[in-house]
Amino acid sequence: VNYRAPIAAARACEALGFGHWVQSSTQAVKAERAGQVPYSRWKAMADYALARIDRLPVSVFTLGLLYSKEQGMVSQRGDNINMVDLALLPITPIMGNGRAPLQPLEVEDAASRIAYVSLTEPTRRPVQVSESSGYDWARPKIDSVRQYTWRAYDAVGPETMTMLELMEVFAKLNGRTLNPVFVDYRNFETVLNEASLGNLNRQFVSLLRSEQDAERPIVGVPDTFQALLGPEATLFRMHDGLAATDKFGNPISVVRRSFPVVATVKWVWQNYKVIIPGTNLVLETMGTYLFGKRFAIDENWRWIRIGAMTTLLSGLAVGGAQAGAEFSKWYA
Repeated sequence: VNYRAPIAAARACEALGFGHWVQSSTQAVKAERAGQVPYSRWKAMADYALARIDRLPVSVFTLGLLYSKEQGMVSQRGDNINMVDLALLPITPIMGNGRAPLQPLEVEDAASRIAYVSLTEPTRRPVQVSESSGYDWARPKIDSVRQYTWRAYDAVGPETMTMLELMEVFAKLNGRTLNPVFVDYRNFETVLNEASLGNLNRQFVSLLRSEQDAERPIVGVPDTFQALLGPEATLFRMHDGLAATDKFGNPISVVRRSFPVVATVKWVWQNYKVIIPGTNLVLETMGTYLFGKRFAIDENWRWIRIGAMTTLLSGLAVGGAQAGAEFSKWYA
């Protein structure tokens, strides 16, 4: 889907001699572990192949983490459980040290600029400004004629923030105070191996881990992307949402979310295999919050598992006993 299908369609357009290919890629293609994660690997291969198509104008947008300023969420659908909902919990598990860099981009900013480039004469598209040092990925060493048809943009937000800072902003937008607890990746990844939380999936977590440990994390340069609609059309800054006002000076607030309990129950019901690793994650989060980070080290890991199984079996036993007592009343 992310490689063979778009390349086949692009080559068909090239053979027919019409079209302008606009590729929605991801910043993950430039991460250290991009080749180890299927999604970023296929996206990177597609970008590379598109750069070698000679007779078709191509625009590639490497998108950052998308969010909605109106709904205050990061997901494809706001009614589903997603990553932001973790900031609504009394204590929020943060993977690793929380220092992985992110450049969240407001979805309307992304849509308007992609639409503009799609409807613009391909030869009039601006070229991304080269970085001050290092390899300029947006202008690869390709045939000189290709420079008139190939464009690539860092479609990222104007702010670079860590995962911890991102969750803090979302908590403030929803009128909450974030209480972070730094946990190991193990339980989180085990849960996400079974089911994703919106944009928070196992591939995203793998890339986060690589970027927080990298000596030089990859950060996009959004200047050219921002200027596509003109010098006055600036990208929305997430922190501006905390102090946004209307034309009369009245504060504008996003629609505050409450934790989606019903959606969470449905998610667990549909993905019942998350119960065991989810219980492990809850125990690790609570134990780390109460007793410190040493609670989650390998020496104590077997006690976490024992505690998870004991909690689950105890809940089933108590629930079964209660149900049996209720049923017995009907036949008394």
